Amino acid sequence: IEELLEMDVLIQMNSGALLHRSSHRRALTMVKNGITQVMGTDSHNMDARCPNMEEGLKVLRKAHLGHQADEIIDNNAAIYQAAMWD
Repeated sequence: IEELLEMDVLIQMNSGALLHRSSHRRALTMVKNGITQVMGTDSHNMDARCPNMEEGLKVLRKAHLGHQADEIIDNNAAIYQAAMWD
């Protein structure tokens, strides 16, 4: 990840990383330290793997990382908008 950051690329995390006990602490640290700039959901369907973006954002806000959550939302929106115009 450090090599990628030196290349000035965006690092995406799935919101599930914030929700699972095994990855929660590391995921929060990555967001807090500015390693993660974009968040996805890894959603494949509405039954087994439904979207959980809102839950991930709530975890960030509860951990006093609201500013980072806002930046992630802005980055996600910018990427989406750029994709729509290409």
